[in-house]
Amino acid sequence: MNLKLCRVFLNDNKNHPWLILVPRLPVITQNVLGLSDEQYAQLCREKRIVMAAMVNVFKQTEQMNAAEFASGVRQLHMHLIARHTKDIAWPKSVIDSPHPAVPYSEEEKADLCNRLKAAIGALS
Repeated sequence: MNLKLCRVFLNDNKNHPWLILVPRLPVITQNVLGLSDEQYAQLCREKRIVMAAMVNVFKQTEQMNAAEFASGVRQLHMHLIARHTKDIAWPKSVIDSPHPAVPYSEEEKADLCNRLKAAIGALS
């Protein structure tokens, strides 16, 4: 799904409701310092909208985690992860979780993407 600035990707792991925002820019930047003030403000708006949509879709959400990294992938991207006290990695980070990923079925993925698109659209 494309927003005004970012493309939204689903991390294919049922263990953790997890989306990734990647700014669509003509020149790749590794961190927010490479964004203009307008782009940074738009990234913050989109992050907040997507996080709110995730809370609406993933009803068990108790807390949202947001992190940006560019060491493994040298392009600015933001991980948005819905957390709850009964998730498999709680209270530790899910980024390097020792638990193997459990992929969504194609049906689950399509349904989840449709619900997320609707929730994001309603908040945009």
